[in-house]
Amino acid sequence: MKKFGMVIAIDREKYGLLKAFGKVARISGENYEVYKVLRNNAEIYVAISGYGEIRAAAATQYLITKFDVQAIFNFGFAGSLCQDIKCKEVVVCESAVHYDFDVSKIDNVPVARYSEFDDVYIPFNKKLIGDVIKDFPYIKVAKLASGDKFISDSEVKNFLRKEYSADICDMEGAGIILTAHKNNVPALSLKIISDNADEGSIISFEEIANKGTAESAKIIIDIIDKL
Repeated sequence: MKKFGMVIAIDREKYGLLKAFGKVARISGENYEVYKVLRNNAEIYVAISGYGEIRAAAATQYLITKFDVQAIFNFGFAGSLCQDIKCKEVVVCESAVHYDFDVSKIDNVPVARYSEFDDVYIPFNKKLIGDVIKDFPYIKVAKLASGDKFISDSEVKNFLRKEYSADICDMEGAGIILTAHKNNVPALSLKIISDNADEGSIISFEEIANKGTAESAKIIIDIIDKL
C-alpha cells in the first residue's frame, strides 16, 4: 500500500478536507496534530503544521522521516496576485519562489535564489501536476510567491507580481517544496484562493475560510485515489 503525506497549515483548511476524506483517525502521541486516512490503495498522513515556512518545512520532514511517505501534498488557502485568478478558484502550483530568502550580498546570486537551483523558482513535481491537469483541465497552473507574511498590501502585491511574475502567494509552499526536494520526494500543492492580497484581504480571507474546503478537497482526494 502506498503512503502519502499531507501538510495543512491551519484548522480552517483541515475541517473540509477531513470531512471529504470520510473515515479519519487521529494518531495520538505524535509531536504534531496528525490524522491517518485509509483509502483503497493508500494511507495518507495529514499533519497540521501551523503558519509559516519553518513550521511547514518541519512538518514535511516529520512526515517523510516518521511515516516514510512516497509523496507530499499541500492543501490550503492562498492570495491572488493577478486578475486572471479569482477568489474561490482552485489552482495547482507549478513552482514556488521564496521571496524572503536573500544571500545576494555574499553569494553573488539574485534575491530568492537557492544555489542548487537554476532559477529563483523551485519546481513542484511535473508528473503530479500533469495528473491534476489531465483530470481537471479547468484548473489553472500558477506560480507561487511564498514567504512569512500574510499579504494585505497592494504595494507588496504589485512588487511580487512585477519582480517574480508570481500569480499567487502563501506562507508555507517554499518550505514544503524545499524540504521535499532535499529528500527526493515528489510534491504537489493545490491552493484555494481566499483573497486578493490587498487591503481587503483580511475580510475576504475570513469570509471564504469560514465557508470550508470540502468541495475543493474532493479534487486532491480524486488525485490520490488514482495514483
